Amino acid sequence: MFTNYTEELNSKFVEEIQNLNQFRTLDYYYIIEAYGRVMSGYSDYFDAWIYNTDESWCVGFWISGNYLLNSKNLSNTDLLLINERINFSIFNQDGFHVAGNTELINSLSELNQSFSLEKFKERYFYVANKINFESEFVDKISLVLKDDIEEVAKLYQQYYVEEYNGANNKEIEEVKINIKSLITRNLIYKLEIEDEIIGFCTKMSFLSEYPNMIGTIFIKESHRNKKYAQHLLSKISNDMLTLNQEIYLMTTKENLASNKMVENIGFSKKYEHSDRIIRNYA
Repeated sequence: MFTNYTEELNSKFVEEIQNLNQFRTLDYYYIIEAYGRVMSGYSDYFDAWIYNTDESWCVGFWISGNYLLNSKNLSNTDLLLINERINFSIFNQDGFHVAGNTELINSLSELNQSFSLEKFKERYFYVANKINFESEFVDKISLVLKDDIEEVAKLYQQYYVEEYNGANNKEIEEVKINIKSLITRNLIYKLEIEDEIIGFCTKMSFLSEYPNMIGTIFIKESHRNKKYAQHLLSKISNDMLTLNQEIYLMTTKENLASNKMVENIGFSKKYEHSDRIIRNYA
């Protein structure tokens, strides 16, 4: 039932994931992204496997600090076998991340009483093939330029503070390096109102030649509740749909206003993802 890729991790790992899920691979985003980092030498891995029966499957990928999972239609018997394969006794220090589809993460939490899984990030994944909102600020949305880096970097810093509740703050120089990289690839846009940059939006690619996924969207706090985010998102989304049949984005589950906004302009919820941290290991 288990296909082991630990000894020889290669492209067949991703190919089998795609085949299992009939190429609807958005819900495997974190696993496939981690695979890319491992194969590029930016991260180490320790286990990689695919569990498959006639009616169910599960993918597991253990990299530095994280065990990434995704599954479908698992029975109680399946869960016990997968739980045994993961062997949580190895991860007996607070802070190790366990992430995957919410149903599986909740089930694994119930099976293991020697530790708790504290919420780190809970997300919804969305898909759209048509945007039903046209921005009236198209002429105010443009690529971020080198002269904008200082101003945009301050917004990007604030994004990290708010998105992770102060648990993932970034130094200004680190943020600037990221912005410069995005500028060189034409992947970061600004919304400028009365000569002030009030927000930005980034694009990224997921298993596509062209950008097909919203990375980060942020509006300065003093300019919120004026639908600026809706205008910025719709403009960038429509641009991406000229080159893609469908596009993607993620939201934080707790951000009800953001979830409502993306649904209103044409995105549909497809996947529920949970990133938890091991705490209070007995």
